[in-house]
Amino acid sequence: MERIRRGLLNAGRLLVYGPRRMGKSSAIAVAAEGARREGAVVVRADLSTVTTYLDITSRLLRSLYEETRSLRVRLEELVQGVAPKVTFAPGPPGGPPAITFGVERRSAGEEEQRRSLESVVERLGRLTEGLEVPGAVVLDEFQAVRGLGGEAAEWHLRDVIQRSGRLGFVCAGSQESLIHEMIGPQRAFYRMLEPVHIGPMPKGHFARWLEDRMGSA
Repeated sequence: MERIRRGLLNAGRLLVYGPRRMGKSSAIAVAAEGARREGAVVVRADLSTVTTYLDITSRLLRSLYEETRSLRVRLEELVQGVAPKVTFAPGPPGGPPAITFGVERRSAGEEEQRRSLESVVERLGRLTEGLEVPGAVVLDEFQAVRGLGGEAAEWHLRDVIQRSGRLGFVCAGSQESLIHEMIGPQRAFYRMLEPVHIGPMPKGHFARWLEDRMGSA
């Protein structure tokens, strides 16, 4: 968790991966809370069910809204420069507003869709720079980006990350075989992300830890 926290605070590029139900999401959540306590703005999007880039954009915008509520940032400021045009409608009491784009999600062209992701990440970068605080993006089940355009979508995401020099990125995923392909030679994420593998606890490790705790009691 400490490696993840440092990555979020210091513009790291991390790949947190491993089988499902091994604590990846919990570890990232705890690390993100630690980073927030030090002033960071950490936004998150779960890519597991996205079907368009605008789905990613709207999830990041909702997360950004929640992250900046206590900072008294106006909605108009959050979406300044985001393309295509974004409008908000009142959401449930105490919840985030509904987000509407100035284009149909299914009919928007590929370039326009990709630009939406680029623009919201750029907005986060400008916002955190203006606030003089660290900023970071967590993309859960990031390997699902392949469903938006195969390897071309991978290279686009790499480009977005590379051009966001002052932001930290944590790409998390559970489909290990696919992730190993994505970080292999000739692929977009080759040697780009620092791997943090979260797997089963080594046999006997917990027992030794428990014995140590009991011995020091």
